[in-house]
Amino acid sequence: MRYGIGEVGTDASGKVVLLVGIAQDITERKRAEEQLRKLDKLQSVGVPAGGIAHDFNNLLTGIIGNLSLLESAMNRNERSYKSLMEVNSVVRQAKNLAQQFLTFSKGGQPVKETKTIGSFLKESVLLALSGSNVRFDCFIPGDLWLTDADKGQLHQVVNNLSINAVQAMPAGGTFKVVASNHMVARR
Repeated sequence: MRYGIGEVGTDASGKVVLLVGIAQDITERKRAEEQLRKLDKLQSVGVPAGGIAHDFNNLLTGIIGNLSLLESAMNRNERSYKSLMEVNSVVRQAKNLAQQFLTFSKGGQPVKETKTIGSFLKESVLLALSGSNVRFDCFIPGDLWLTDADKGQLHQVVNNLSINAVQAMPAGGTFKVVASNHMVARR
């Protein structure tokens, strides 16, 4: 609150008997100023992050190109071919992550697509668990509804959960993924 006193009236003994003033609620203005300060901070981080993400993305593009050349020169039956495919997949995930940084640096919103996520969940978990001694059980119904989601963000969530599972079970174990349909009330 901000107050301004315009006039004070007193009686013969000096006691205040009249006060004329103005009170103004500046809560919203203060809130808006705070939001602008936060936005300025995000922009100061976003610009350099965008440049780094762009450079990183360019490097990954070169790596992906070279991996493609290796893939075309290899026999698919070679033992190392599977490893090459795993490296290629991880590099593509890194490229998606760089794209998320670029989106963040520009203050952009997630790019949502309507899609089924059953096979996407399976592929993402299998990739994250590859090379570990953690087994994977997946329970995804055939009638799973379509989902509006940003593929990069969804992949990041699934990847992080899978990596956490591997780290939580160093001696091995089973990571279970269950998907089901639920209605969520929007606020």
